[in-house]
Amino acid sequence: MMATPQDLAKVRYSRAGRILFTLVLGLGFSLSAQSAEPEKTRVIRVHDAAATRFLTPNPARVRAMLDRALPKFTGQPTPRAAWRTLVKLTDVIGLKVDAHHGPMAGTRPALVEAVARSLMDAGIPARQIVIWDRSLEELKKAGYARMAKALGVRLAGARDAGYESHPHFDVTLTHPLQPGDRFFGKPEDAQLKRLSHLSKLLTRDLTCIINLHPLIAHPVTGSRGHLDALGLDSVDNTARFEKSHHHRRLAVPNLYLMAAYSHTLPPARVTAALKPNASARALLLQPTSGKEFFYFHGTGDEALPLARALRDALKAATAKGNDEAQAVLVLDETIAWRQHLLPNGGAVLGAHQLRTDRALPAPRVRLCITDALLCQFHLADSRRADYATTLNELWLSTDPVALDMMAAERIVKLRQFVKLPTHAEANETRRAAGRMGMGVTRLEYVEIIDLPARLK
Repeated sequence: MMATPQDLAKVRYSRAGRILFTLVLGLGFSLSAQSAEPEKTRVIRVHDAAATRFLTPNPARVRAMLDRALPKFTGQPTPRAAWRTLVKLTDVIGLKVDAHHGPMAGTRPALVEAVARSLMDAGIPARQIVIWDRSLEELKKAGYARMAKALGVRLAGARDAGYESHPHFDVTLTHPLQPGDRFFGKPEDAQLKRLSHLSKLLTRDLTCIINLHPLIAHPVTGSRGHLDALGLDSVDNTARFEKSHHHRRLAVPNLYLMAAYSHTLPPARVTAALKPNASARALLLQPTSGKEFFYFHGTGDEALPLARALRDALKAATAKGNDEAQAVLVLDETIAWRQHLLPNGGAVLGAHQLRTDRALPAPRVRLCITDALLCQFHLADSRRADYATTLNELWLSTDPVALDMMAAERIVKLRQFVKLPTHAEANETRRAAGRMGMGVTRLEYVEIIDLPARLK
């Protein structure tokens, strides 16, 4: 017997039916929310009330804080064992600092020295440790030259190392080029002014990075964090992003990706992989999902076998007098990405084209440490001590987004306490980075593990 529309209406709109429908709907939303809930990210926050005195860090206390946090963060018994899980003995390790704001508002030299000495105690040769920032001049002004000489480590500026032709970041925003930019002083070309190029320091030297960034305000966006520092300081032609917050919000996550995930293969490995009977697939820095097609950009539109494409690109890149990287375009079933063969014979991934619908590869950035010994919550460029406060903390994580969100929250609270206006524009950039799979943006999904103050 077929049910009539009236019978269906009675079932559909009966009180019992509504209750059952509501319960099922609620259960469905609950299960959906649970399945969509992101994994928690861990932050180790270590505090020592005696870490600073009169705004000056105590080097011994800072080293003790680091040594206490590293084992907890990695689950290893000692700092030496902790470092061995984060870096390899063969790595060239770049300690990225903020030298622009000086030794008080920028990254404190006491923390940088503590990290460098801890790495050396773990067996990393001093010559494989590089303290770096955008320019050597700012590093020297901040006092890092004396430290580097005393420790036997190297000092480097991203600008001083020069910039690659590829990979680069292209966005429709131009601004007069500045001294040090790759095409500064060359004929004005609007197309060239749209590009930001990655430093040769990252493509040809450093194999991993430890990002050491202070807790510091930004006059426009509210706060400056790990994403801004590494992304903007690793490339040229960044003055344009200070003129457009919209473009800055889009650029910073992509520039961070380019710096943090653009793994480089050394020339010896490239040569070995392209020998006859060797596996050219060993050079693929980004996994593909299906059938692949390879194009070398100098040979027209016809696809080439992988080994042939890479050999042709390497030959063109290393030709006498050439200073341009050569791109091999890789097409899988759903997306295209580029891998570049460098004039020195190495290979680097165009990482701003990484697929974000799959897990990101292991980043070049092995650890982020927020230097929260002091917080410059206002007038950072003026280095005003009356707008700095001591927090005596270090925050450790592999999630730059979570650390930057924590920093923004702390700076907002400090500014509200002294009745200063607050800005949160930088959080739009961090939310964009979160959508790209680079970290957690909601603090309820951050597991903060507080370590007690140093025992006397």
